[in-house]
Amino acid sequence: MNINELTIGQAREIAAMFGIAQTAPASHAKSCPLIGQKVIVRAYRAGVHYGTLVSLDGECAVLSNARRLWFWQVDGKKGVSLSDVAEHGLSDQSKICAVVSTQIVIDACEVMTTTATAQASIEEKNDYRP
Repeated sequence: MNINELTIGQAREIAAMFGIAQTAPASHAKSCPLIGQKVIVRAYRAGVHYGTLVSLDGECAVLSNARRLWFWQVDGKKGVSLSDVAEHGLSDQSKICAVVSTQIVIDACEVMTTTATAQASIEEKNDYRP
């Protein structure tokens, strides 16, 4: 099985193996107004991710062209939360990972839209290398 080619159903099966319950009806995936937008997704256990939202079904968010925000700070000290990152972007001290074509976040607890400023600060940032 290629992880990059998983269907939502297959991701649900994997989630079920780990005891992660689906809490929202499947119709939520089709009706989410954020599909196709560049978003930040915060997960219970998997950290913070940025990418284009492909689908959202309960706590399962699928992103394309995704990056993990491993260590983040708000640009210009204009805030302290992910909402502020989504608005103002990342500081130079932030550390983010390489782009992956598909990211399935099976424990998403928050999805937020991003401004053009935030998108540029995330997309133009070099991959962190220790």
